[in-house]
Amino acid sequence: MWAVVHRELKSESRNPFSYWLRIISVGALLAFMAVVTSDASAGFGTGLRIFQKTNMMLFAGIWLLVPLATSDVISRERREGTLGLLYLTPLTSLEIILAKALAHGLRFLIVALASLPVLAIPFLIGGVTWQVAAKAALMQLGAVTWAISSSLLASSLCKRFVPGLLLATGIGAFYAGVYGGSCNFGPKAVLMSSAFCFLFSYGLAAANTDKSTLDVPPSAEEEKFRQELCEPIVGAGFLKNWMRQKLERNPVGWLEQRSLSGRLALWGWVGMITIFYCFALSIYSSYWDRLNMAHVWLLIVLLMSFAMCSAMSFRRERETGVLELLLVSPLEVQQILMGRLRGIWNQFLPASVMFFGCWVYLYFAVRGVTLERIPVPYSKLLLAATSFLSIPVIGLYFSLRQKHLLSAFLGTVILGVLIPYGISLGAAWFLGIARIPFGGRPPGAHVNTILDLVTASLQAAISYRCFALLRFNLMHRLFALEKTSAN
Repeated sequence: MWAVVHRELKSESRNPFSYWLRIISVGALLAFMAVVTSDASAGFGTGLRIFQKTNMMLFAGIWLLVPLATSDVISRERREGTLGLLYLTPLTSLEIILAKALAHGLRFLIVALASLPVLAIPFLIGGVTWQVAAKAALMQLGAVTWAISSSLLASSLCKRFVPGLLLATGIGAFYAGVYGGSCNFGPKAVLMSSAFCFLFSYGLAAANTDKSTLDVPPSAEEEKFRQELCEPIVGAGFLKNWMRQKLERNPVGWLEQRSLSGRLALWGWVGMITIFYCFALSIYSSYWDRLNMAHVWLLIVLLMSFAMCSAMSFRRERETGVLELLLVSPLEVQQILMGRLRGIWNQFLPASVMFFGCWVYLYFAVRGVTLERIPVPYSKLLLAATSFLSIPVIGLYFSLRQKHLLSAFLGTVILGVLIPYGISLGAAWFLGIARIPFGGRPPGAHVNTILDLVTASLQAAISYRCFALLRFNLMHRLFALEKTSAN
């Protein structure tokens, strides 16, 4: 077992993103602490309040980063054919799972140790006792172990990356709710729930990764269930003709929507936005400020999905070797890029049109009911439209520039969202026209409009530069084009 741990740690030590992950984690904690301390008044208990808020931010970051980084550890071994080699050793399935969990647990423990200097700042401010710090450390350690358990369980159930990531996110959200609820009932509840979680997760993961389950063809019952559940019944001819037209018109974009998972992602977002409006209108039907803030949060989640989808683009083609075939096909580089971009845009187009249309309609509806002079959110809509067009371009650049999904996703978010908004907000603070951490005047409506316009312009400029670099890299083959065996 220790040989597998040693192998995993050596593999991660050669990965440059392991070092960048520590820098990004520390930078995010510093930025969050700067925001928290800017609104905190000095006095007794200030350090404790800052420590609690930073600790909650770290808790949320664990449940976000751990599934992204570890949801492919078992499924990748299956795709590359190396899991069968591990069974040539005396290792059992449970020992392989425990070795994976220990190796990646040590990896995130190093990230947590790199964040300790930032977490020590509330100690210097005062108000944080060692009992509170020890309780927070145990809580974060438990969160890491629970998150790794959910990721390993999802990775053992799936062979492909995207279903494994989605399943790990879903199981992680359920585990986070159970773990957070058990923390409110005391140490005994945490101990009992943790024991059940470990026995269930690692036992089921070991059973799913047993050597008898390697590359087993689906049974007749499973094949029949898949056909009844997944194959279209109503409008099958229309769907077939529609997909044929997509293939003839845009073969590269067709690759994005040819599978059931791609179509589920397209219509799943439509259903999610419908549920959002049903829930939001039942609570904030007469309050435009709260409804507008709910729109902003939904827009952030939608943009994160844009970034994830574009960062995963060309991943399967690069693994299976389809990307090399596209590059030697009669298609030009411009056609390949625009075809894939149109495929990503079309995948989110129904949800985006529904989102923007409902946003504008509710603005006029709420204004007519309340008879208030509510400013039209033109700048927010323009910023959302610019993000819709620019983030897939930036994500496509990072998808071929970076080997790992997590680095491509974070690069897309940082370059496509954080840097444009940070530059415009920093310039506004420097000019003294906006209130951000470190002082300034409260912003007015015209200031928010200017910030949105500057952010949209920066996003457009960055996406234009990324498209030029992406086109140059494709023409000269200057990107990570390693192919792994995919079974």
